[in-house]
Amino acid sequence: MELKYRVHEFAKDFKEKINADRIVYVDAGKDVSKIAIVGGSGKGYLAEAKEYGCDTFITGEMPYNCEHEAKELGINLICGGHYFTENV
Repeated sequence: MELKYRVHEFAKDFKEKINADRIVYVDAGKDVSKIAIVGGSGKGYLAEAKEYGCDTFITGEMPYNCEHEAKELGINLICGGHYFTENV
């Protein structure tokens, strides 16, 4: 039996692990299995993460339009805050 880890479950656990006040996530309908992480501001790496076959991209902060870009690319996006993703 293969375990499925949905982005909302992963985002909740991630928030607790980094002790963030809040996080923002985009659910692109993909199970979380291959993750790209860029602490701080990773706005320039979303498409590259998709090119490398990642289904989930974690960073600190992204401009609002990147939420739409993530949906269009079909990649989950988790923004955990600039400070919290750099001070794990």
